[in-house]
Amino acid sequence: MAYSSNMAKVLKGIEKDLRKIQNTEPVIRDIAVSLVADNTRRIHNEGENVAGGLIGTYAPSTKRIRAKKGRQTSFVDLSFTGQLSKDLVAEPVQGGWVVGFVNPSGRQPTSGEIHTLLEKKYGEVWGISPSAQAVIKRILTKKIQIG
Repeated sequence: MAYSSNMAKVLKGIEKDLRKIQNTEPVIRDIAVSLVADNTRRIHNEGENVAGGLIGTYAPSTKRIRAKKGRQTSFVDLSFTGQLSKDLVAEPVQGGWVVGFVNPSGRQPTSGEIHTLLEKKYGEVWGISPSAQAVIKRILTKKIQIG
């Protein structure tokens, strides 16, 4: 599998700060899984970008297509088939965890490529939102208090 993500840099920074804690793998895993959950909820359920604003609104022609398929049309939620949200995953890699898009071989275009095109069109959508930052802080605080 290959991954494409704008979150790797932040996770590496967190991982560096956590080197003082023994056995950081569960903490990094919890953060990575939380980032996937936050991005999925925020983008595909609420239609919010990383800053908390709406991603956008659909063009009239897109609204008609979505309405025919029984999809909501009030705001852009980047969800039509559900594949994009399924392809955003947290996976263990050597030395930690990665958050990104699964790239099964032979599938074109890949979700990573779609991610890039959608961010060109709508701005920064995926990433660490203020709500995700709060979750990360709770995870770290809990781990530091427990030791």
